[in-house]
Amino acid sequence: MGNGIDPSADPALVMFKLIGRYLEGEATVEEIARETGCSSRTIWRRIQAYKTNGVKGLNRAARNDRGVRRGVTPELQEVIEGLYLKTPKPTIHWVQEQLAEPCQRDGIRVPSYTVIGEICRKLDRRLRVLAHDSEAAYEQEFDRIIRRQAKRPNEMWQADHKEFDIWVFNEAGRVGKVWLTGILDDFSRVVPGYYLGIAHANSMRIALALRQAIWHKSDERWPVCGIPEILYTDRGRDFKSTHIEQVCADLKIKVVRTKRRKPRGRGKIERFFRTADQKFVKSRRNTKAEPVSLEKLQAEFHAWLLDEYHQHVHKGIKTPPMVKWNEAKCLPRMPESLEALDLMLHKVARPHKMWNEGIRFNNRIYSDMLLNRAVGQEFNIRYDPRDPTFIWVYAEEDTLLCKAACAELTGVEEDHDQIFEERASIKKGLKKQVAKKRSNADAFVGLPPLVAEKTESEAPSVGNIVKLKLRKHFHEKRN
Repeated sequence: MGNGIDPSADPALVMFKLIGRYLEGEATVEEIARETGCSSRTIWRRIQAYKTNGVKGLNRAARNDRGVRRGVTPELQEVIEGLYLKTPKPTIHWVQEQLAEPCQRDGIRVPSYTVIGEICRKLDRRLRVLAHDSEAAYEQEFDRIIRRQAKRPNEMWQADHKEFDIWVFNEAGRVGKVWLTGILDDFSRVVPGYYLGIAHANSMRIALALRQAIWHKSDERWPVCGIPEILYTDRGRDFKSTHIEQVCADLKIKVVRTKRRKPRGRGKIERFFRTADQKFVKSRRNTKAEPVSLEKLQAEFHAWLLDEYHQHVHKGIKTPPMVKWNEAKCLPRMPESLEALDLMLHKVARPHKMWNEGIRFNNRIYSDMLLNRAVGQEFNIRYDPRDPTFIWVYAEEDTLLCKAACAELTGVEEDHDQIFEERASIKKGLKKQVAKKRSNADAFVGLPPLVAEKTESEAPSVGNIVKLKLRKHFHEKRN
């Protein structure tokens, strides 16, 4: 509109002010028409619209063909969009080529390259990403991330592994990059437990980190302990292993894993790893030619974790993690004892049979005096992969029966005299049971004893006994 009217103003309000001047007698329709550059007929229509619907009637009605390119029918635009959404992503030129023959056949003008390009560019980006990229790309850009948020300590722990760019050597002289298996409390962001070592990610590392996380710490600066309600992990083989599933079942921990092929929602543990990488690892990076002692690095990481990470303000919770933990006054759920916790963290093997020499496991023989009476029976066993000296033998009710040792590894021989006495006692008791059962059966059926004493008349006389001559050689004949 001309004559100093702000073009960015709402057209309906501008027209309302102009019509108001006419209604109040301040201007005629012709004057308003000249001022706005519209025809008198248009101004009369707007006045009538205002009288009928008020200010709302002054808004211009939306076009019915809005979003449709002029000169292109809605049906043809639908075809253009469908061709462009094919996989792999086509070019505008290809879309135009596909339209040439059918448009010629139906007597329709083929849209120009510019028109087709404009239609394709105006397509909903969600459609283009889903069609041309992948579902993963679509979800990454458009799906809302559902973040799990714990409401109390030990409600949910997150666990994962991270390789650090630090070369170390252990007691055995092995050199390698250090791996951190970390466990993070979702509520307070404290780290209840971790394992720092050379070995790659495996279920035993997770079990050792859980052991430290669950049990009481000797360091007063680290009062974090307890069994979590939920363990949130990715879908790695180590977290899905039978070992970890058995550990969580024994400790009554619910395992929640990330969605298949969509590892999202574990940003808190990843944020901790990033902090450790920036604050701890960055100043300690080295080369394979100059490794540091693993024991020294473990001590330095322990000090950094308790004195720096736990005590500095965390951006996510606006307070230091240890302060957040202490303020919640958590009453942790604990195992009966450290020994009971260790047993639950051990690996579980398939049932094994007790043979005459003992239980055969991993090419070794394990035995205990309590197993002497159980030859032929099968037992469930648990073992520590780090120490093959012992196995823990369980009865069917999952009650600990004994701790069987491998004499080859312990170097302690069993007391043979005690074993012989035990065997004789077992055999004597079994013989008594056999005799008693036979006697009860004979009495019930009414049969005479199986072994009857022979009378004197039935006994053979000395004269009737035939003496046989022993043969010294096979070809000799007996008399």
